[in-house]
Amino acid sequence: PGPNMDEALSLAKQHAEDAFSLSAKCEASYKNDELKSKLWIVKSRLLRMEQKFGEATRAAEKAILLFRSYDHSREFGSIDAWIARGEARLDESQQKTSTASHKKAMLDLAEGDFTRAAELANNSLMINAVTGLHISRVLNYRGDLSEARRVYHERWERNERHIENGWIRQLAVGVGKDLRRSDVLTIDMNALKGELKNGEKLYRVVESAVNNFLVHYAAISGKNSSAQAAAVGWTRQTLYNKKHSKVWRP
Repeated sequence: PGPNMDEALSLAKQHAEDAFSLSAKCEASYKNDELKSKLWIVKSRLLRMEQKFGEATRAAEKAILLFRSYDHSREFGSIDAWIARGEARLDESQQKTSTASHKKAMLDLAEGDFTRAAELANNSLMINAVTGLHISRVLNYRGDLSEARRVYHERWERNERHIENGWIRQLAVGVGKDLRRSDVLTIDMNALKGELKNGEKLYRVVESAVNNFLVHYAAISGKNSSAQAAAVGWTRQTLYNKKHSKVWRP
């Protein structure tokens, strides 16, 4: 078996420190500063995993400052540093010890970092998507669910077919689950069309999806079958039949 999470984190930290030591022995140059900045980004994310959010933020800031020391044409390389700082601030905002004012401040700062990263990336679909996912999280944490969903749709769902990065897709799954509500039905018509079997009618699949949603909604809306059926306007017999029919599952 491989190392557990704590062991893997310890190994990653040791490798980062070894790389820092090696970098310190090299002559000053743009390439060496570029290496150092990337190492600070790695260190920021490792510190965030240890929930040392203040240190993680400062490590990302060191990376940003190193990138700023280059000419502006190279500032594109700082995108990941801005994202790393935003991630640290976003996670810090969700700590139980955070006051309401501190949470708001961290969310505002995180959104600013993600926005700056997107600006630097210009038209990069991948960066636009990942920053959009993080901004959706910011909006959701603020309680603005409708705007969070709008950003998620515009920045992720419209572009996801072009993005193969596994980490980003995994992030999107997590964000999508957080934004999903049991009383909201979303149907991806393009996805359904692509999954139709020979001779299967689209409207039948959509009907099944709606039935499946109503069965689930009924189940969470009442303590007994009478209350559940009433919640969706069915009789108890109809609810029973729907539960036991062959329903399409998304």
